[in-house]
Amino acid sequence: MMLLDLRLPGMSGMDVLGEVKSTHPSTTVIVVTAVWDVQTAVETMKIGASDYITKPFDLKKVENSIEAVLQAKSDPSVDSHLSKALDDIGDEASLWMSRLDDIARGVEMRVGSLIGPALAQTVLDRTIDTARSLGIPKAQIDIWVDTRK
Repeated sequence: MMLLDLRLPGMSGMDVLGEVKSTHPSTTVIVVTAVWDVQTAVETMKIGASDYITKPFDLKKVENSIEAVLQAKSDPSVDSHLSKALDDIGDEASLWMSRLDDIARGVEMRVGSLIGPALAQTVLDRTIDTARSLGIPKAQIDIWVDTRK
């Protein structure tokens, strides 16, 4: 079993994960990182990580993850639950993106009297404010903002 950070000196954690899974496929890897990004989490799971835990983390969460991985190794049916969890993460990311787009369209309709770059910046600012007030995670807002550029 390996606990792996994504930010490492000399080689990225994603590269290490890929190398470990290709050379030692039965090694269980739990990613423990400060990188909170749904797309990165999904990518690590596709490469073969068993879990993705963001810092700061509770040691109990790491302990629970290790126990779940050990249980999955002894009970193959647990693997299907992990696969479903990965699908759920991707679905949740799509849902957040859809909600942010809906918010942006609503704001664009309300501030339609503005023109050009002022409109675009106003829409962006108000959508971000609205998303924050709805409790949408900052990481999801940042991802959405990057897709609008």
